[in-house]
Parts: sequence; structure tokens; C-alpha cells
Amino acid sequence: MRLTLVALSVAAAFLCCADGAGTAATYHSGMVCMEGTSPTVHLFPHPLADLPHLPCEESVVQGHYNDTIAATGWSFLTLEGNSNHTDEHIAAAAGLLEGALTAHRIAQHIGNIRRGSSTGFPPLMTAFVEENFGWMEAQAAEHGKSDGYWHQVKLLLLQLRGMYEGVNSTLSSDASAAAPPSWRLFYSMALLGDQDDLCPAFGGCSSPGRGVREKGDSHCR
Repeated sequence: MRLTLVALSVAAAFLCCADGAGTAATYHSGMVCMEGTSPTVHLFPHPLADLPHLPCEESVVQGHYNDTIAATGWSFLTLEGNSNHTDEHIAAAAGLLEGALTAHRIAQHIGNIRRGSSTGFPPLMTAFVEENFGWMEAQAAEHGKSDGYWHQVKLLLLQLRGMYEGVNSTLSSDASAAAPPSWRLFYSMALLGDQDDLCPAFGGCSSPGRGVREKGDSHCR
């Protein structure tokens, strides 16, 4: 399974004015290996083909990140999943590797949209979002093995959780990087499109740059 993502991570689409937008990616390739029952991400500054030895013989996911935002305005992430592993392992590993490779751009994006650590959500909306996410995870756990729809939802949630872990792993290991985001702040980035509908329903959002457009220009219309 091979996926090529053109600026589709949480990091990607709003980097025209990012602080340090010309900074090249620290890592350019990586792979996720299963060490016992735990996935471990390995990152490298060179293409995998140039490495004399790989950390494992059979990865769950491997990929390459070509950060050319400074030159073209775009970045390209290619991930390859190994079909010898379960869908769940591949989804979580794909998120883990994407987050680890693109962590610095994701941090820039969060810095652009959320000045500070707050999501900008009113309390009732925060409670709704958290309850809704918990409900999705519960439904996916209960029906993910028998229902095709909930199986795909389960994979998406695993990928998102994996991406968050990858982002925090990279940022935590880099003393010069931005502080790792909280899960609540990270997840709010994945809801930018949904905020067009949620913010008005819950009384508006206070954070600048929340991405809420004029009525009638929603992603659902």
C-alpha cells in the first residue's frame, strides 16, 4: 500500500506565512518497526536507499518527506504500508511516522492558528468535542470488526492518535523546537473545517485565526 500525500497533514495547508517557513526539514525519511508489541519510529536525514543497514528487516510503514515549501510552497510525504501487518498496526504506524517527520511544520501551523495554548473553544463546545471523540472511539471499538464504516473510522482515529504521538516524540527530543502541543490543542487543528458549523452553534470561538468563514462558505455547502 503506497500513499502520496501532498500537503495534507495537519501541518500543511496554511504555511504561507509560517514563522521560519524556509527552515528545511530535519528528517527526510523514516520507518516504523515493531519491537515486541510496540511500534518504534526511526528517522534519518537521508533516503532509506542510502542507508547501509536498516533498523529492522520488515517495517510496518516506511516513508519519505520532501519539504520544499521554501522553494515551491508545497511539501510531499510518501508513506508505504506493509500488508503483512494488520490494518490497525499500519494506520497507527502511518500516523506515527507522518507526525514524526512533519512535526516542525505542524508546530508552525499551530503557532500560526493558535497563538498560545488555548483552543479558543467555549466550554460547552470543548465538552461536546471531547464527548463526541470518546463516543467515536467507543463505537469504533464495539463495531470496528463487523462493520466496514466503523472499521474505517477506527483506522482514522488510530492514525490521528499515532500522528499526535509522532509529533510529540520529535518535538520533545529537540531542545530548540516548540513545546509539544496538548492533545486538546492538536485535535482542535483537525477540526478547523468543522468549526465553521460548531463555533456559531456554541456561541462563537475566541481564538484569533480560528478559520471560521462567512456564513454560506462552509465546507459542507
